Amino acid sequence: MTLRFGKFDKLLEGRGIYVEVLETIWERPKALDVGPFWSFLYGLHTYTASKESEDWMRLEVAGNEFFAKTGIKAIPILKVIGDADLYCVEESSKISIFRHEENKAEPANMTFWEVLEFELKELKERKERKIREGKD
Repeated sequence: MTLRFGKFDKLLEGRGIYVEVLETIWERPKALDVGPFWSFLYGLHTYTASKESEDWMRLEVAGNEFFAKTGIKAIPILKVIGDADLYCVEESSKISIFRHEENKAEPANMTFWEVLEFELKELKERKERKIREGKD
């Protein structure tokens, strides 16, 4: 399966995207921490075809692991850190959201860039909430 993201294909060809809120703003959760679900979602990353990337970020590795665990023929493309659900591209080239509790993918009805924009906006809102709650 060849992934196509439109006019930005060359931008992502050899790189991935990794974004996280600074630890000085958002302390990382520790083992056995308890809190609202959103409070564990401090970043996101895409997957990459680059052989120079870490295995956890490589499309080939993530795709093989995803299929082995789920039986779904799809390739992960974006993950919110701390969330077991993720975005993937199915054989039809459509972007879906994999729901881990149901072991199924449902249509995202967004392009890659819309998914990225949406999740970056959500991350920014969580960061601002974390900052507000830290001042209380």
